[in-house]
Amino acid sequence: MDRTRTGEARDGRKGRVWLAAALVAALCTGTLHAQEAVAELEIPALFGGRTANGRRAALRKYGGDKATEAAVMRALRWLKTTQNEDGSWSKTHPETMTALCLLTFLARGKTPRSKGFGGTVQKAIKYLVDRVTAYKGGGAGSMHGAYVNGIVTYALAETYGMTRLRYVKPAMEKGLERIVQGQQPGGGFDRYYMQDIGWDPSVTGWHVQALWAGFVAGTANKGVRQALKKAQSFLLDINSKNGESGRGKSGMNAPGTRGATTLCLQLVGAGDSKEARAGVAWIRENGEVKWGGGQGQAFFSNPAYTCYYETQAMFHASQGGWSSWNSWNKQMKKELVEIQKPGDQTKDGKATGYWEVPDGVRKREHSRWYTTALCTLSLQVYYRYPQTYRMFGRP
Repeated sequence: MDRTRTGEARDGRKGRVWLAAALVAALCTGTLHAQEAVAELEIPALFGGRTANGRRAALRKYGGDKATEAAVMRALRWLKTTQNEDGSWSKTHPETMTALCLLTFLARGKTPRSKGFGGTVQKAIKYLVDRVTAYKGGGAGSMHGAYVNGIVTYALAETYGMTRLRYVKPAMEKGLERIVQGQQPGGGFDRYYMQDIGWDPSVTGWHVQALWAGFVAGTANKGVRQALKKAQSFLLDINSKNGESGRGKSGMNAPGTRGATTLCLQLVGAGDSKEARAGVAWIRENGEVKWGGGQGQAFFSNPAYTCYYETQAMFHASQGGWSSWNSWNKQMKKELVEIQKPGDQTKDGKATGYWEVPDGVRKREHSRWYTTALCTLSLQVYYRYPQTYRMFGRP
C-alpha cells in the first residue's frame, strides 16, 4: 500500500482512504493482527479522511463547508499562538488541555512534519511523553487522576497511530496499562481508579476512547481488547431503553453524559444495539447545540462537552438512518461558527479564534482551551473518523 512520506497526511490510492471497516473486520476475525495491520501504513486507513482529498470528500458528503473549515483553521492558529514554551497549553490542568488541543491538530492531519503547525505538534507530543514518562505512580502529582491519564493516553494513542513515532509508544503503553489495571470488575472507571466505589460515565467515556485508539494503533497490551469487551458489557448494562445513563451506585441520572455513553457504545461495536439507538433517540429529542443557559459547576454543564459527544454520536448513527444527522449538523455548525470569536488580531498580536465559556458555567483559567478544543473537534467530525468502522460486531 502507499505510504505517507510527509508530515501532512496524503491520500493513498483511490478507494483506500475509507478502509477502516475492512481493517477492523480483519481484526475481529483474527485474520490480521492489529500491529501488522497498522504498521503497513504510516497513516492508517482509519485516518484517511484527514488527508486533503479525504477532507474535501467528507465535507461534501456529510455537510461541512468553507465556514466550518475556516472556523477550524482560526482555532488552530489561535492554539498555535497560545501554546506555552514547554509545549503545553494553560497553566491549570496543562496535561489534559495539551492532550485535547493536540487532538485538534491530529484531526486536521497535522504531524510534526506539517508545514505551519509541525513545531506546535512536536512540542505538544514531547510535553505529553515527558509527563507520562516522569510519572512514577502513587497519589502525588498532576498525572495521578484517571481523567488526566485517560485523556492523555487517548491523545498519545492517536499520535502513535497516525505517526508511528517510536518514542511515543512507551508512553502510550504506560498509559494503557494504567487503564487496564484501573478498570473496575464491572467494566467501568472511577476518577481515581478505585475499585470498590461508584463508576463515573464521563471518566469511562474518555477511557473507552483511549482504549479504542490504543487498539487500532496496535498496542502490544493484550489486556486492551478484553478491557474493551468489558466496557461494552458495562455500557450496555448502564444504558436503559430510554437512553438514560446513571452515575455511580446511586444510579443518579447524568443527562450531560448520555452522548458520551452512546458514542462509546458505537466505538465498541454496539452502535446498532437497542441501548445505543435509545441514546441516539434521546439526543434527537432532547439534545441541542445552544450556547448560554448552562447551569452548575459540572464539566458537562459546558455545552462544548455535550456537543463533542452528541455530535459524534449523531454522525455515526446516521449510517443506520436513525439519527437525523442533517438537521443536527445544520444547527450545530451554525451555532459554533457564529459564536466563535472573530479571527483577527488582538493588541498583543495573538490571533483570536477561540470559543468562550457561556454565562452560567463556571469559568476557570483553562476553560478557554478546553472549550475551544472540544468545539474544534466537533467541527472536524466530518472527516475525523469514518462512519463505517465496527469493533467487535453486534453484541
